[in-house]
Amino acid sequence: MDKLIKALCTLAKDNAHVSMLSRTHGQPASPTTLGKEMSVFAVRLSRERQAISQVMRRYGVPEPYEKLKELTRGKTVNNESIREFTLGLELPEEAKANLLELTPHSYVGAAVELARNVDAVMQL
Repeated sequence: MDKLIKALCTLAKDNAHVSMLSRTHGQPASPTTLGKEMSVFAVRLSRERQAISQVMRRYGVPEPYEKLKELTRGKTVNNESIREFTLGLELPEEAKANLLELTPHSYVGAAVELARNVDAVMQL
């Protein structure tokens, strides 16, 4: 996801002056720029990625980002890997229970839909 966010940031910078119509419910709306739209997607993806790390930071887990990298980089993330990771954290039981409700689909949250939206914008 980090690579996608970085690529979106690059697209935002490179296309900051490219005018386009925004869309609301599939209908043309007010003018915007391709750069602005890409930056919105990047911000939304960044927020989605932070769910687990924010809980870890809230409870003082050391190096949460590095621990998440170990979980996700080059590995398949599935229900079992998230469960094992969560059970191994030093967190209150309530926080663990909330994290255990996450699935690979809910962990990436809006990432799939945002990627589709980026693709749709790039096709315009």
